[in-house]
Amino acid sequence: MQRKFVIIGLGEFGISVLKTLSDYHMEVLAIDNNPDKIQMVQTIATNAVVADATDENALKALGVGKYDIAVVAIGTNLETSVLISMLLKELGVEMVVAKAVTVLQQRVLQKIEVDKVVLPEVEGGKRLANSLLGPNILDSVEFSDKVKYIEFKTPPNFVGKTIGDLKIRNNYNLNIIGIKHSETDIEFLLQAETEIKPNDILMVIGKMEDVMKFQEKEKIS
Repeated sequence: MQRKFVIIGLGEFGISVLKTLSDYHMEVLAIDNNPDKIQMVQTIATNAVVADATDENALKALGVGKYDIAVVAIGTNLETSVLISMLLKELGVEMVVAKAVTVLQQRVLQKIEVDKVVLPEVEGGKRLANSLLGPNILDSVEFSDKVKYIEFKTPPNFVGKTIGDLKIRNNYNLNIIGIKHSETDIEFLLQAETEIKPNDILMVIGKMEDVMKFQEKEKIS
């Protein structure tokens, strides 16, 4: 069953999340107290509503408790972010994700048991640093101090080979979870006979040390 999302706060971060979810054809309810921002996303969101998300009755009327994941994209006002996050949890939203702009805000949000707290500027800085390490790494995300995800341009020696030929799982204990043939053509259900083509972008996930060994051995930088 497809998950349903709520995004509260339509600044740059909230709109970016909304556009990405929309690209994957997800059902998204967008909420903001600014009518101009709601007007901007009318053609992007499944439903876009002007509402005060600190008002419990307003959230109930919108049925947010029936949604699976809520993103609280308000980072400038900690009190508002905390209140909304708590209301969402009380109304039964399965997973609440909140934006923070400082480490102190992150700690406070974690104290009220927000499921995931993101610091876009910190994460953006990490991604920039990773991209500067080498031209072939297009994205790199550390899910924890043990697990890492990377996207990288297909090395010339991979082209024409199949997933089975590469034996990345056997040789490196890593998983290729997908291949981006283009921004709109992403293949996830890979078979052993799936062939790697020029300009493909490989999506790999695994333990940090295994990813690093793989990058070093295959000269992916």
